[in-house]
Amino acid sequence: MLFRSFDSLTVNKYVTLDIDSCRKPDVLADGRKFPFKDSSFDVVLLMSVLEHCYQNFENIVTETNRILNDNGIVIAFLPFFLGYHENDYWRFTYESIEKLLKDFKNVKIIPVGGPFSVSFQILSAMIKPNILRKSLGYIFSYISVPMDKVIWGLFKIKGKNANFITRGYFFIGET
Repeated sequence: MLFRSFDSLTVNKYVTLDIDSCRKPDVLADGRKFPFKDSSFDVVLLMSVLEHCYQNFENIVTETNRILNDNGIVIAFLPFFLGYHENDYWRFTYESIEKLLKDFKNVKIIPVGGPFSVSFQILSAMIKPNILRKSLGYIFSYISVPMDKVIWGLFKIKGKNANFITRGYFFIGET
């Protein structure tokens, strides 16, 4: 078994952290230096965070490891093919994620989408106005993700080999 069951986790409390006060986080802070004690969390979620940190994004991963309890879990997403958006500085490959997570155990890196979803994402980015673009983007996602699964299945492409054209990566690791 790669990971213990998520059913075994009980969430009694969650804490949101952001550098932007407009988002009204529980804690206003920079993720490169978490204001939490060592081993104080069971799970840390980092959804589309690292690519927005211009300098020292590695510190977020180090800090995540520091604040997780023994057998804690980090769950994250990093985009790869994604349209430009504000304060968007980096893209990470499968191999760079492996290196970032060198201090975690049982690391699983999961490519998200494939050639169809990337193509539809590019097409929807050209649509104006914004509300129509977002609506069509969601519709395209529902169509393209199953198409990508069929393609990967036909060509038996999995894991690292499926990363050459992907929307991004989910990754999971344990302390």
